[in-house]
Amino acid sequence: MAMDAFEEPMIAVRDYATEADARHVAALLLENGVGAAVEPVPADELPDDGPSAGYRVLVLSHQFERAEEALGLREPQNRDLVDPDEPMKLDKSKAPWKAFAVVWIIVMVTVPTAAFFITYWLTSQ
Repeated sequence: MAMDAFEEPMIAVRDYATEADARHVAALLLENGVGAAVEPVPADELPDDGPSAGYRVLVLSHQFERAEEALGLREPQNRDLVDPDEPMKLDKSKAPWKAFAVVWIIVMVTVPTAAFFITYWLTSQ
């Protein structure tokens, strides 16, 4: 089975003049949960009147939008879904632990008691 079928293309987020700048941005992306790589810009893609070298920050294609949001190049989506000042409310109806506790207690009392009486009845015959 060829591994090429599972490879996802990497997309350039931005180009930087120095490797230090590109590595700093890649570290920022990693802190925000976005995998990033730094590679030199190919010589044929450099502008004629621009710098003689450059570095590019690459991310996987499915993380491109998230990388732009982390760098401030794009407005974050769904940012008003959660209010950080509002305390989180727990929904207690999803965990019926009282019903499990009652059934567990009944089983822990009934099964040993029934086993005792069955054993007593079988051995007394």
